[in-house]
Amino acid sequence: MRVRWPRSIRGRLLTGVLGLSLVALLVAEVAVLLAFRDYLGDRTDRQLRAIGERIEEALAGRGQLRVREGQVAALVPDGVVVLVRGEVRGEERPLVSIAARGGETSTLGGLTRTEPVTVRGADRDLRAVSVPVPGLRLVLDGEPVAANTAVIALDVSDEQDALRNLVTIELVVAGVAAVVLVLVSGTVLRVGLRPLRAMAASAEDIASGRLGTRLPQSPPDTETAALAAALNRAFDARERAERGLRDFVADASHELRTPLTLIHGWADLSLQGGLPDGERTQAAMERIATESARMRALVDELLLLARLDARQPLARDLVDLGPVVDEVLADARVVAPDRAISREGVEGAVVRGDEARLRQVVRNLVGNATRHTPPGTRVRVGLEVGERVTLRVRDDGPGIPDEELPRVFERFHRAGRERAGGSGLGLSIVAAVVEAHGGTVRAEASATGGTVFVVALPRADLQETLSSGTGRR
Repeated sequence: MRVRWPRSIRGRLLTGVLGLSLVALLVAEVAVLLAFRDYLGDRTDRQLRAIGERIEEALAGRGQLRVREGQVAALVPDGVVVLVRGEVRGEERPLVSIAARGGETSTLGGLTRTEPVTVRGADRDLRAVSVPVPGLRLVLDGEPVAANTAVIALDVSDEQDALRNLVTIELVVAGVAAVVLVLVSGTVLRVGLRPLRAMAASAEDIASGRLGTRLPQSPPDTETAALAAALNRAFDARERAERGLRDFVADASHELRTPLTLIHGWADLSLQGGLPDGERTQAAMERIATESARMRALVDELLLLARLDARQPLARDLVDLGPVVDEVLADARVVAPDRAISREGVEGAVVRGDEARLRQVVRNLVGNATRHTPPGTRVRVGLEVGERVTLRVRDDGPGIPDEELPRVFERFHRAGRERAGGSGLGLSIVAAVVEAHGGTVRAEASATGGTVFVVALPRADLQETLSSGTGRR
């Protein structure tokens, strides 16, 4: 039959504690029992040896000692069983038996061991030892008979009873201890697991839809407190993610709805005959094309963010950011000729990554600076090479409010200067692409009153750069 172990933490802990405690108690009781048994045995053996030594000393001092059969009992201490063996007509047999019962004479008669040994008597246990008795002659029926061995035995039944009583007492104590242990351990575990039950109840509330519920805090510096804090952080992150997803869907729907509404409006107007002449029809088609392009660009940006969120692998080529920056700045000077756009920094800013995506990072940052600053604003793009490659895009425009800086990379978030245009995804794409390349990006206020965007990317291995020739001019 297969044993079914408890599944609950409380049941397993209680079973484990009880099992280990009972094993420890059993080991301790067995150790006490063995020590007590050895003590009683050693005490009896010392008594037997002392009696045997006294007999040997008495015989050694007297030489030949003739004792009548009736006098032997007077020489034996009370409670001691003595059996004297000797040869009669060439046959060794018991000569005298003192205090022996029933068949104990025959049992002790065959004992030859000189070390104490336990033997079973008629209705008792005896501890016996064989002692040589040279020179002792017993007078039997008026004839002296030479004795050669005396078997000395002590009744150890009381000691055996004491051991059995001790076993009974230990079993009773173990049973009582087990009951007390179960009660105390159950109470302690119930109190100790109370925070987990409270946490489970709070988790059920969260699962049922009350997302603002959090796990109760346990006393500090406890395992349950650390668990509750970690889970609360996870619930907070989940709530933020869900809120962000809802906002994202709402914003994306809003951004897509605007061009769709315009496209639908112009198409419906044309179908209703509201555009009688070709010039107005051409203007309507141009508006539809413009809004379609805007919607397509928005969808492309959303798809790119989705791919980056899915951690789809990017190319890992050696890319020199110098030529990339030069190409983007050349395009920016054509699009925004009224901005003073310049480049600063060193050459050889080589990283590993996807060149198309890195170009998009530079284009989005430069486009953000030119699109949301007034004409004549100075825009500077710098490259620095150290342990990491750093790209700085600095403008001298009106800047972004300090309270808006931490949120500029959020999707569809438009800071004060961004509300005039854009999808609200450009900087989000910058952050996602940089993160996918193992880098960091931040926005901070410029000392000249504008804004600085700082991108730091891992620098490519120097040996790889030299062997490939990337970064040489």
